[in-house]
Amino acid sequence: MKRKGIKELGSVIEPLEAYHNYFIDYDEVKAKRILTKFYFELKNFTPEKQIIIKRHSYYSFYINLLLIMQALEKKKYSEACHEICTLNYYESILQKRVYNSLMRLLHNYLE
Repeated sequence: MKRKGIKELGSVIEPLEAYHNYFIDYDEVKAKRILTKFYFELKNFTPEKQIIIKRHSYYSFYINLLLIMQALEKKKYSEACHEICTLNYYESILQKRVYNSLMRLLHNYLE
């Protein structure tokens, strides 16, 4: 059964917020574990149907997805965690357009 809500999302995304500084060398194995756990927990959420645009355009969240993809390709999982937090700051991850794109990206790199 899927659950829904911003309150639950906060507890799921909280471990990712530890990776907020690009200038520190983080343990990438631990970061990958946290990112994988985040991915599997995010599967339990139902995306929202309402579209809320906080930025200039409908597709502006793709900039963050590109940065997440580049970090995952370099196996810099701590950077990917940081970029997911940045994405969530600017756009709700639970919006259907963001949720589906992020889930597809994480599926391709983590499974």
